[in-house]
Amino acid sequence: MPNKDPKATEDDPQLNDPDGDDTEGHSLMIDPTTARQHARVKEQDVDRAARDRQRQRDARGR
Repeated sequence: MPNKDPKATEDDPQLNDPDGDDTEGHSLMIDPTTARQHARVKEQDVDRAARDRQRQRDARGR
């Protein structure tokens, strides 16, 4: 059965896939505890980088 999606192009790998195996996004389905932990780690990285930048500015100003 041909794909009738008007947005599909010849570059679309699913256009030529007769099985229609759609597994995109499955890695985004993480549990809430893991999502919170990832958010916390990212926030710590951002805070650490901000502190480092501030220390560099302070060192240049002296």
